[in-house]
Amino acid sequence: MIVTMNKRPTTVEFSPAWQHLLSRPLAEYRLAEAALAAATIVHPELSLAFYLQKLDALGESLLARLDVNMTAAQKLAALNNYFFQEQGFGGNREDYFNPCNSCLNDVLDGKLGIPISLSIIYLDLARAIGLNAFGITFPGHFLVGVQSADRRWYIDVYDGGRELQQDDLKVLLASQIQNHTHMHTLPSYLTAATNLQIIVRLLRNLKKIYIEKTEVAQALQVIAMILSLLPDSPDEIRDRGMVYQHIDYTQGALADLTHYLQLVPDSTERVLLESMLESLQAQTTRLH
Repeated sequence: MIVTMNKRPTTVEFSPAWQHLLSRPLAEYRLAEAALAAATIVHPELSLAFYLQKLDALGESLLARLDVNMTAAQKLAALNNYFFQEQGFGGNREDYFNPCNSCLNDVLDGKLGIPISLSIIYLDLARAIGLNAFGITFPGHFLVGVQSADRRWYIDVYDGGRELQQDDLKVLLASQIQNHTHMHTLPSYLTAATNLQIIVRLLRNLKKIYIEKTEVAQALQVIAMILSLLPDSPDEIRDRGMVYQHIDYTQGALADLTHYLQLVPDSTERVLLESMLESLQAQTTRLH
């Protein structure tokens, strides 16, 4: 994508699937359906119905082999055996940053994914068999929680369904949080995530990949999708401004970075961004 100074980038157009998703609150959708709609950034012609049927078939196959009197622990063991051993789902460790790892259709087809995409499929199957399962937007590593009447499990779907104990969770948090004075807040990182939080996290994974690959059009598309869900997200406004600055769309960069500092006046990036704004303003002055 080639953009000249002060030329506005091509207007982002959403896929029909994403436009449909925006017609109702995200909480009203099946999580897997929302994730498939997000995958249209990579696969614009994706058939959501085909892959939802594929998921339904997996859930029905698993449910058919369970006994009605099974406990939650027994159902969880059966789910893990079915998902990891029989179906062969696992983490894509060799090509982790491939955008397809964030696309539910590709993960269903290839059986490889990243923590969040694998977890969305796992959650769909868990609910199909009556488990009270939920996603956890843990820092740096998406997890799944399962709650029964008398206990709670924390599952790392990326690591073959390994159950994480409190010590494991503390170690994992310490590896992601630089300021260890916040370690006492571990329970706050283990709450059930909403559909909105999960889909935004999925999209932010894609955004990071596209920005690091300097694939500008795709990065702007993903940012637009996130802003369609969170219109006033400071992070997305800042990141869009940074992308605009990278492609020399000066007016857009000025508007977004100024807006970001208005939304987050105490930002730790304030000095850097103010310097960038001065440089951008100087560019516009020279153009006139």
